[in-house]
Amino acid sequence: MPAINRCQLISLGILYAVAGCQFLPESLQKNVQAIASHSQQTTPDQSCPTNPPLLEANQVKSISLSSTPVQESGQIRANQSLGYSFEAEANRQLFFNTQDNLCIWIYAPDNQIVTNTTLPKTGKYTMQISTPQGFTTFEIQLSLDAIAVEPPSSPPRQNYQFSWANFPQYSCGDSLPTDPNAFPVDFYPVFIPQSEANLAKAKSKLCQDSFNKTSKDTGELVIQVASFTTVEKAISFKNFITSEFPGARLGEKTTRN
Repeated sequence: MPAINRCQLISLGILYAVAGCQFLPESLQKNVQAIASHSQQTTPDQSCPTNPPLLEANQVKSISLSSTPVQESGQIRANQSLGYSFEAEANRQLFFNTQDNLCIWIYAPDNQIVTNTTLPKTGKYTMQISTPQGFTTFEIQLSLDAIAVEPPSSPPRQNYQFSWANFPQYSCGDSLPTDPNAFPVDFYPVFIPQSEANLAKAKSKLCQDSFNKTSKDTGELVIQVASFTTVEKAISFKNFITSEFPGARLGEKTTRN
């Protein structure tokens, strides 16, 4: 099956397995491999399920799309799904951009799988996202082609900025809410590779309460340097410390009741 440029949905079946596409000049764009569910060309550890995992209604987020890309992020396992619903007019084109290994299904307002780059009907669409294996933290950008009158754009995302001038701190992450009604609350941990040198460096230069722990998503020994109540803030912090701590990553979220 040929590789597809331009980060578009394509008319090659019901299942899109996506890895690493960016809004770059066409000559620099990475290819998107689009794989129909019946394809035998994928390796076992890269293939998406023939039947998508169950998508619970409480795992679907409503978003507004326009020609300006909207960025979303989350965490999923191979047997789980997240969804994004959006309104679109017939004959609009849907674009998406991700650098992560994802399985993606697009459902039309009549719950039929979309098999064409052009959205066929006016109404509410749902994008279902899963991962072919294991656990992953993902980021994805979504947009529609431009029209004369655009639908309302989604609220601007919080831009988290960190500066080394503000470190070290005793504790770098978010605190538990003081309002009992705020529970349950999710926390997204930030890990760095475990070593005595990294732990000493993290305590002296970054977060003094850094500690060793076993990652529940991989079972490996890691150093937790912080934990945040939004995945966006956790990703921003991970990106901030990567220059000093190569291999920094997000761990699986934990929920405090």
